[in-house]
Amino acid sequence: MNRQEVFIPVIMILFILIVSFIIPSAIMGQDNSVPKLINYQGYLTDKGGKALSGNYQITFRLYDEASGTHAWLWQETHDTVRVDNGQFNVLLGSDDSLTVDDFNGDRYLEIQLANELEMEPRLQLVSVAYSLQAENANTVENLRIIRGSVNSDGSIAGGSGFTVSKTGTGLYQINFTKTFTGRPSGSATQVYPSFDDFGGGGMTGDNAVFVGINNYRAKVKTGDNDGDAADRYFTFIIIGP
Repeated sequence: MNRQEVFIPVIMILFILIVSFIIPSAIMGQDNSVPKLINYQGYLTDKGGKALSGNYQITFRLYDEASGTHAWLWQETHDTVRVDNGQFNVLLGSDDSLTVDDFNGDRYLEIQLANELEMEPRLQLVSVAYSLQAENANTVENLRIIRGSVNSDGSIAGGSGFTVSKTGTGLYQINFTKTFTGRPSGSATQVYPSFDDFGGGGMTGDNAVFVGINNYRAKVKTGDNDGDAADRYFTFIIIGP
C-alpha cells in the first residue's frame, strides 16, 4: 500500500490510494454495464501528524499528464466528506459519471482540499484502475448468452430467451426470442438419465449435437448409443453477438 505525504499551509494529507472498481458478477443472459465508480480511501492529518475528524470539502481531478497545463479530463467535488480519526472514503463518479474514455491512456489523479493548493505530484493510476476498461469486453464483443434445458418431448425444462419446436424424432428447433446480430456458437449435451446420476452410467454415443445454427434459430439432434435418432432430455448454451 503506497502512502504519499502532502504538505499544504493548513493541514497535511496522507492520501492512501486504494482504488477499486465496483463490478458486479455477470448474470448470464442479461445486459449489465460496468458501474463508473471508484472506491477511494485516504487518511487525513494536521501538520503535526494528528489524525483529524470532521467534515471537509475535497475535489478530485483526472489529467492525462503528471504535471503541466493540460485541462483536466474529469472533475468532481465532494462538499461534505466525513473524516473519522483521519480516515475517509468517497465514491468517485457518484456525482459526475466516469466513462471508459476517461481511462484511455495514462491518467493522473489530482486532489485538492477545500480552497488549499492542489496536491503535488499528481498520483498516477495504475493497472487496478484500468479495470474499468473491462467494459470494452461488452462494447466490443457485445456477447449475449442463452442457456436452457429441454425435455425429451420438446417442452422447456429451464432457461429463458427461447422457444422450442419438436420437429421429429430426436429433432428439436430452438427459436431465439431476440435474434443475434451475427452467427452465434453453441454446445449441447444430453443429461443421462438425470442431473443427480454420478455413478458412471450412460453411453457416450447417447448424446446431443447441433446440426444447424444461425442468428435466429438452432437445431439440435439427439440420439441413442447406436447413433440412431432418439428423443432425449438435453441442455445447451449459445453465445453470440
